Amino acid sequence: MKIPEGDKHCSKLLEQFSAYLEDDLKGDCCKQLEAHLAACPECFESLEQFRQLLGRCSEARSSDSQTVSGSLRKRILEKIRNLD
Repeated sequence: MKIPEGDKHCSKLLEQFSAYLEDDLKGDCCKQLEAHLAACPECFESLEQFRQLLGRCSEARSSDSQTVSGSLRKRILEKIRNLD
């Protein structure tokens, strides 16, 4: 993710991306971030990259839990079969 350089305002707003994407940024803070994103293509692009990264992390967690669950299920079934 490219972080805009040289603008302290941009750097401060980058810290709010997570809260914004999780709908935890309210009121004036949210309005200020949205206004900045509309005027700053670098921050807008950074936000989109952050959004994609969070989506990929979520997908990875989902697929990992399914794999673990499937693996665990398989081991349990093997143990049950071996009880006889």
